[in-house]
Amino acid sequence: MPASKTSINESKKVEMSNGRGVNHVLVEGEGLDNLSIQVQEFKVGAPFGKYHLHERSDNVYFVLEGTIKSFVDGEERLLSPGDLLFIPAGAAHMTTNGGDTVARALEIYAPPPKGDTVFVDPPTA
Repeated sequence: MPASKTSINESKKVEMSNGRGVNHVLVEGEGLDNLSIQVQEFKVGAPFGKYHLHERSDNVYFVLEGTIKSFVDGEERLLSPGDLLFIPAGAAHMTTNGGDTVARALEIYAPPPKGDTVFVDPPTA
């Protein structure tokens, strides 16, 4: 595959479940079978996504703007711009907007989570 360029403006847009926001898919497929990159844009007041894990896929969040709130293996993480969160394969997690402005994070999967997502019970309060 030759080198290619894309941008958030040219990306495929995918609505998140429960109206939580939009995934801007930057890299997925097109000969790059070992990597998936997207920008997740979380609305203010968005609910958490479902608590889940990826059996084979490592997951990285790099916060671009706003505040991201995640639970990883039951532990709460509050992330600010410039923070990076590494979620190894097998670690249960869920994520949402943790602030009062739109939040954006670069999300990277290696390899892409094709059929390896398992939903689990969320942590108890």
